[in-house]
Amino acid sequence: AARCGEHGSCSARYLGGELPATSNACVCDEGWSGPLCQHNPCATLGKTCSGRGTCVAASDAEARCECDDGFSGDECEQSCDGFCDGGFPYGCARNIEGIVRYG
Repeated sequence: AARCGEHGSCSARYLGGELPATSNACVCDEGWSGPLCQHNPCATLGKTCSGRGTCVAASDAEARCECDDGFSGDECEQSCDGFCDGGFPYGCARNIEGIVRYG
């Protein structure tokens, strides 16, 4: 496990065998990537998802947001609030200009 750093575990542990460790044998913690789980693109890019989602490593240098219900956009900055009555899932029209579909 030490070869995978502080942010990963050896895949042999998850497969239940005595597999030899290779450069691609680490299962990284959420937000971390790379052969040894040494990259955190969310932190490097300062991607906060506006506090309305979770940053997910897309590669060693790229990250994307998985937005909470009712939010969308690159940084989860868009909401249906103010466009529709009530709260999520809102129950309003699906084709509001500038708003991504919710639910």
